[in-house]
Amino acid sequence: MLFEVAPEACARRVAESLVAAETGDPNAWRMLDENMLYRLRTDAETISALVPCALLCLAEQLVFHPRASVRLDAIRMLSLVYWQDPNRVVDALARLLNDVSRGVSRAAENLRQRLLQ
Repeated sequence: MLFEVAPEACARRVAESLVAAETGDPNAWRMLDENMLYRLRTDAETISALVPCALLCLAEQLVFHPRASVRLDAIRMLSLVYWQDPNRVVDALARLLNDVSRGVSRAAENLRQRLLQ
């Protein structure tokens, strides 16, 4: 029973964090635990097609996440919603250009250069 219910509870929390981010809650990203971040990452393409603005808002918050792997996921999410608001995506990527993680800063710079061409 737990394995049948857990994925739906996880999906519900991801949806709640997307709504919170889109409505301006600056702490929407804090609603996501490890399982929910995994669900967000794996469903990002579908989410970007359904609610691109909400995903953009949440990804903008995730660029400040303490874990480098989540910031890398945020870069991927930003690439999926670039068309929604190019200026906001470029601004979010600019925040990561001097990231403490060289992998994150390199990924942000690579995507930023591709998008600006």
